[in-house]
Amino acid sequence: MKFTWIAGPSFVFEVGPFRIFGDPVLANEFKLPDLGEVTRIAAPPNPALFSGGADVVLVTSLRADHFDPAALARLEPGTVLAPLKTPGARALAWSESYQIEKDGMTLTITAVEASSTGVEATEHDNGYFLRLEGGAQAFTAYVTGDTIFSEATRTLQREHGYSNLLVLYLGAERTGNGSARSAGTKDGMQIVYRMQPNAIAAVHHGTFSHYTEAIEPFLENIGLTIYEKRLRRLQEGESFEKASG
Repeated sequence: MKFTWIAGPSFVFEVGPFRIFGDPVLANEFKLPDLGEVTRIAAPPNPALFSGGADVVLVTSLRADHFDPAALARLEPGTVLAPLKTPGARALAWSESYQIEKDGMTLTITAVEASSTGVEATEHDNGYFLRLEGGAQAFTAYVTGDTIFSEATRTLQREHGYSNLLVLYLGAERTGNGSARSAGTKDGMQIVYRMQPNAIAAVHHGTFSHYTEAIEPFLENIGLTIYEKRLRRLQEGESFEKASG
């Protein structure tokens, strides 16, 4: 498998014969209903990272910091999986799955609950649990989306098992009333302990002005655990590769 962090919540994930994009965002500024203006505080991503097709695009939220129609148009994606009521996408409710086959392998993607505090009931964010079968061993990945640690995390692990790869959204993003929308260090570490990943890709930090926590506190905490060497510390645009068998 190969994982590339583009910037913010955006990434490319290649496993087996499948190429998967997560939350592709090209915009340098946008408005969020409860926070107002948001700006990109890092250099814009290399457009080449958005080139080529995708078997699947995973959209975790309808908010502008995750759902960017201009970026989706550049990707020429196959199937776009997204939360309910997303225009031009295949909407998945929590616990619903989508399955594709290619080159003798099967990829099953299940939408899972992304739980935050103080989020209005009209929002319905998704995380995604992926399972690749057809090789010597099954490979699993959990894309958290904007979430904090909750009973939903425990339920997910009990139902789907542990994740070989954890794509962890950090940044301690807040809602307009100050409550947590995405994981900070404490919630991030609890998700790691629960999912027991073999590799961790930390995304959703440092890129945009509405992320309230830098990556350093998380690095300090995980550096005291057995998971230190499982974290792949990526800069924007960087990749890591790991055997997926």
